[in-house]
Amino acid sequence: MVKEGDDLVAMFLEALDASGLSLEYRDLVIVTSKVVSKSEGQVVDFDGTEEHKASLIEGESARILRRRGPLRITETHHGFINANAGIDLSNTDDGTAVLLPKDPDRSARRFRAEIQRRCSVEVAVIITDTFGRVWRVGVTDVAIGSAGVKPVLDLRGTNDATGRVLEVTRSRSPTRSPARPIWCSARPKRHRSRSFAVSTTRTSVTVRSKKTLSVARTKTSFADYTPPRRTSPTVLRPAPRAHSRPRRTSRPTGSSARSPHRVR
Repeated sequence: MVKEGDDLVAMFLEALDASGLSLEYRDLVIVTSKVVSKSEGQVVDFDGTEEHKASLIEGESARILRRRGPLRITETHHGFINANAGIDLSNTDDGTAVLLPKDPDRSARRFRAEIQRRCSVEVAVIITDTFGRVWRVGVTDVAIGSAGVKPVLDLRGTNDATGRVLEVTRSRSPTRSPARPIWCSARPKRHRSRSFAVSTTRTSVTVRSKKTLSVARTKTSFADYTPPRRTSPTVLRPAPRAHSRPRRTSRPTGSSARSPHRVR
């Protein structure tokens, strides 16, 4: 397991050497936040109770947006909107919980600078964490920190295909990202089905001595990427509200009541 003070870059480079791979100019290195948090000492004691969990969530949150049972939808001190302030209880020692990195952008810059110093090659680094999406089942990887790559393409002020001026559109542009992502993950490789949603085929290797990192490089580039066939998503819809006023159960009587079967 990755511990506080471990040289994460050295572990990553050892995994690359063991797999027969090497870094090339403008490779994209994707690092999951958990290994970053562990190496930076963002692991705290946890006694397993809901009270302690709630106190950890409140300590890592700038505000609590919603509550439902043990679930909290929070805004972290970083500005992320996620569940339970991103606190993770999986893939960690018993009696501990893993917090998000304090400054993911700084962590990405340090990782990138150390790779450039040791390997004399320019790469980009993205740090990711798994987020749930509103009214959707499952989670997806979200970039929470980056270095050497511009993650957002600001299209505000430009024209769309019909000539209308865009006012709010800002999107992630794969054309501004390096073409060959490399994963550095705390999870076994069987849990990764796609690298950064840019390729359906890749090669991967697990660091068996540490049993904590998996490294993968995609075989196709962004230009060659074909989006997977879109399927209908599973949508969770809120339960209908109860009627605030009782429904009318009887018909009005008297001269105002009109019926097609009234006998004149």
